[in-house]
Amino acid sequence: AKTMEHIGDRIRIARLNLELSQSALAKRANVSQGTIGQLESGRNQSSAKIVELASALNVSPEWLLYGKNPPSVFQKPENIETSESYITSEISAVALKKEFLKAQGFDVDYVDFIRCKDESMSPTISIFDDVAFSRLDKVKHENGVFVIKRSSGLIFIRRTILDSTQKWIYRCDNLDKTRFSDVDAIESDEILGRVIWRGGLNSFNL
Repeated sequence: AKTMEHIGDRIRIARLNLELSQSALAKRANVSQGTIGQLESGRNQSSAKIVELASALNVSPEWLLYGKNPPSVFQKPENIETSESYITSEISAVALKKEFLKAQGFDVDYVDFIRCKDESMSPTISIFDDVAFSRLDKVKHENGVFVIKRSSGLIFIRRTILDSTQKWIYRCDNLDKTRFSDVDAIESDEILGRVIWRGGLNSFNL
């Protein structure tokens, strides 16, 4: 098998994996389509926009640059129910308008739902709130709220924070730190996606 020679090969593979055109990727990464074309053909080897490209392609910057740590597998969510205008899932009591999601720049095919099972993220996300998350957005970033799966199968929602030693930790928004203390991120954790919407009785401030 031909070894991948340069960044451009990996960009192209990841882009085709997501079924994105060069222009769609360019828009998502906020670069020109010409830049994508030059990178993929190998005429441009610049690493200037690597973080943006990696984020848009849902792969690690290290993988794009050096081919290390293969990218995660992209999975479209299962058990999503979709109509012409709305998307929901079997476990969700709410439906979101596709128009609303598109206006926010989210790819409807990769939006999934989960229900918050505890008070760890209160008041941001309350217990039993319906939560929508984007399975395309898996790159941890400072202060993002993500749905995380442990190798044990446990799934939880946490805020990702870089501590003073540049290690990732998960933080709860609940101020009761005796019950909801920070925990270290573990290599084997799988980021399922970033939380993009939450709703429940509390969102109406009743």
